[in-house]
Amino acid sequence: MSRGAFLLALLLLTPLTVSGLGISPADVYIDFKPYEEGEFEVRVINNDLEPVNASLNVQGELEEYFKIVDNVKEIPAEGSLPFLISYVLPKSINTPGQNKLDLMVTDLSEITGGVSAILNVAARIVIDVPYPDKFAQHSFSVVSVNEGEMINFEFNIQSAGEKNIFGLRPFVKVLDSDNKTVLYELEGKMSTYTTGERKNVVLQLNSSEIGKGTFTAETYIDYDGIESPHKNFIFSVGYKDVDVIDYTPFLTPGGIKKIVFTLENKWNSDIDELHIESYLQKDGVPFTERSVSNIANLKALDRVEIPVFIDISNLNTGKYDLIAELHYNDVNEIEIMDFKITEGGFKINKGIIFGFLLLLIVLANIIWLRHYGRPQDKNDGSEDKLKNLQGYLGK
Repeated sequence: MSRGAFLLALLLLTPLTVSGLGISPADVYIDFKPYEEGEFEVRVINNDLEPVNASLNVQGELEEYFKIVDNVKEIPAEGSLPFLISYVLPKSINTPGQNKLDLMVTDLSEITGGVSAILNVAARIVIDVPYPDKFAQHSFSVVSVNEGEMINFEFNIQSAGEKNIFGLRPFVKVLDSDNKTVLYELEGKMSTYTTGERKNVVLQLNSSEIGKGTFTAETYIDYDGIESPHKNFIFSVGYKDVDVIDYTPFLTPGGIKKIVFTLENKWNSDIDELHIESYLQKDGVPFTERSVSNIANLKALDRVEIPVFIDISNLNTGKYDLIAELHYNDVNEIEIMDFKITEGGFKINKGIIFGFLLLLIVLANIIWLRHYGRPQDKNDGSEDKLKNLQGYLGK
């Protein structure tokens, strides 16, 4: 095998561990200005227990405008070192918008056979180049809340064109779950944006205005007669409630039995120290002692199964009401569910006994016919008996 083939096989067969390197910050933003000069610093982080020899490089179409001072350094174990990056931007960049370059750090530590480990960790350099004329771009975010809390519809808006923008306004339409009915409309104040300017704009709505449920926020911005494409975002308004969505609906008689309740948290926050008190009643009269479950913690919008053990030793078969009292966050919630105690398993009765005996009789007849009821052979003496009978009658 040639040396090249051996090294290739070694690379393919040798498991590469995840590099402990990282870069901070993950993204570096630069607003484009012709011939602008500047510099910034990033840190290469080594999370390993051994020092790492690391190389930092810029890769992308605009990499020629960036220079890294001392791009190879030994990063101490569980430490970090700064790398200084300088740049001189050109007169113009022909691609408006976000021009992205990769900032790559490579682990140069040697492994068996002198082969360098190629373990790259990437960050980004983003150069915002203005669009011709007027152009605004925006991002949006909304976080689910509990009923009664304020909903924050947050816009991050930037004037990314070569000219200033006058009269920019953000809009939000809140749609119901079928995305057809508009429940509420919000609009921000009209603002002016100079070239390259960024602003965070928050539109607020009290969640009580739309109630609990899952909704869609349809968002867009409008400026100088231009309306941006509409974007949809899903959010929820939760309410402080725990529902029993499933339970054990019946049991067989006798002894202490387990009933399992499946609970769902409708609240957008965790519920701690939840427990259930449960018992059976009929016509409003309790028929069993109250049984208390263990304490459970229920995460936001999550489900959990909680068992309760009830003594039904003295109960007859029939229909009952299953009572579940849910206790959580100073809330006492009572749910009433249909429940049955029913005979289970295999039960012997008169009908089953009669059928079993009839089956035994049929089987006994079949066996007797097979062994004792066979047709007699034609030459078993019947002809002689017939002659004797004829002689007797002729006398």
